[in-house]
Amino acid sequence: GDLIRGLMLASGNDAANTIAVHIGRKVSKDPSLSITQAMDYFVEMMNSRAQELGAKNSHFANPHGYHDDNHYTTALDLALIKREALKHQFYREVVATCLYSMEDWSSVNEENPEEKEIRYWRNSNALIQKNDKFYYEYATGGKTGYTSKAGQCLVSSATRGDMNLISVVLNSSKEGKWTDSVA
Repeated sequence: GDLIRGLMLASGNDAANTIAVHIGRKVSKDPSLSITQAMDYFVEMMNSRAQELGAKNSHFANPHGYHDDNHYTTALDLALIKREALKHQFYREVVATCLYSMEDWSSVNEENPEEKEIRYWRNSNALIQKNDKFYYEYATGGKTGYTSKAGQCLVSSATRGDMNLISVVLNSSKEGKWTDSVA
């Protein structure tokens, strides 16, 4: 659970890699896979699952989203993936979390090594942060992203009454990803 929160809230690419290696080794039933082999196995699974969901114009080259010429997607494909993710309660809870706190395993007090540090992960999605100028009362969560080639991106969702909507904004500006999503 904390790895998923670290990935989705703190944009922890190290969490993405750790999750990929664990799942790659587990699903392949080969715990001896190297880190690279396990991540490659996981990426094959990502591509297969994306195709099953109808994401026909996507190809993933890594689990974390850093730029790779062979790593690409479309707004429609991301919406299809988001629609599937929203079927899972834990996912909905995580992406709607504004602030998550956890005890860190590393001690910060040499005199009392049993004392744990509390870490806080703030969701980078301004649409769900009530004190943010981009707060949107109907937002139910989402995921931000950025690379120099992809620009500012946001895949988000909102619910008003019985209507549930998904918004995908790609290659935007820091403020544009919020305003375009709300629009």
